[in-house]
Amino acid sequence: MCEEIAVVLREAEAGQQFTVTVRGKPVASLGPVAHQRRLDVDAKTLREILSQPIDSSDLRDDLNAAEAPVTKVVE
Repeated sequence: MCEEIAVVLREAEAGQQFTVTVRGKPVASLGPVAHQRRLDVDAKTLREILSQPIDSSDLRDDLNAAEAPVTKVVE
């Protein structure tokens, strides 16, 4: 059984999606982990940071240089 589980997990890692059933009823899904960005700051702290005035006219250039370009401005 462990070998079968290992095979299923390797297939899930490779992108295969599985539905786990109990008596024919779907109860869970198994598949590759969606790559999510890590959240290092709690929401309250983030709101406090974002509420501060921006004092750099080069902020957008700095952000674009740091990672993917910022295309949506949230007010």
